[in-house]
Amino acid sequence: GSGDELEGWLRELAREVTPLRLCDEALQRDYHGLLASLGAEAATLDSVLDCFEGTPDSGGQEGSGVDLPRPDLLKLHELLVSGHEERSPRLAARLAKAPLFPTLEGVMCPLVGAGRALLPRDEAIVALAPQAPWLTEEPLTRELARSLVEPLGADAVARTLLLEGDQEPLFDPLAEGPRSEALGYLVEHADALSEEVLARLATAPLWRDEVGEERPLGEHGVVDEALPASDELAALYRGVSFLQSPLAAEDRALAQALGLADELVPLSLGRLLE
Repeated sequence: GSGDELEGWLRELAREVTPLRLCDEALQRDYHGLLASLGAEAATLDSVLDCFEGTPDSGGQEGSGVDLPRPDLLKLHELLVSGHEERSPRLAARLAKAPLFPTLEGVMCPLVGAGRALLPRDEAIVALAPQAPWLTEEPLTRELARSLVEPLGADAVARTLLLEGDQEPLFDPLAEGPRSEALGYLVEHADALSEEVLARLATAPLWRDEVGEERPLGEHGVVDEALPASDELAALYRGVSFLQSPLAAEDRALAQALGLADELVPLSLGRLLE
């Protein structure tokens, strides 16, 4: 079973890398009951995590923060993937906090908390925020990560645009390039956004008019291009209206693609005269 495989992996690793003090295999096999009665502790996955988390071990000493060679790390990931159904919630939480997950740059990180490696939902979000600490593309590692945390996708992009969340933002939401690309990403993944998130996006000062002013959608207007002299009407609003200005064409298209066009104020000559 996966327990026997983990024990074999531990024995191989303990010869060279970890500070685990393992009983002689023959002695353990022949005198297992006696050893247990004397208080010998079984080497478990918790023992492994003590080594890599730097948490106190059974002797009250700090763990060593061991750096696993890549083949041994992948073997551990393979064992954890194969035995994930036997994993308790407590052990899953410890695994997610352990620095056992390399980023694309090879930095070992946990999956939660400060300094975490990020699990992407797709490669498009990696391209959107290439500087973020994305998890390695190694299939076994990503499979293990998916059993422990939710991948980041449209909701994470929306939170960055809305300046929400307690983690480092994926990108600079105030920069023009990332902002437009992020809104484009949300258009492609609109079905993954809840009505509540869409409503927050509509009321956030993200949307630019033709001169670059950012306001909530409800403070922008849109001129129906089918109206006679629509260009002249838009020009009037540019010069006169300080509360509602024509939304930039790109942002209007994004709002429509996200199903938010109803938030826009229809501009007309009558409204201007009011």
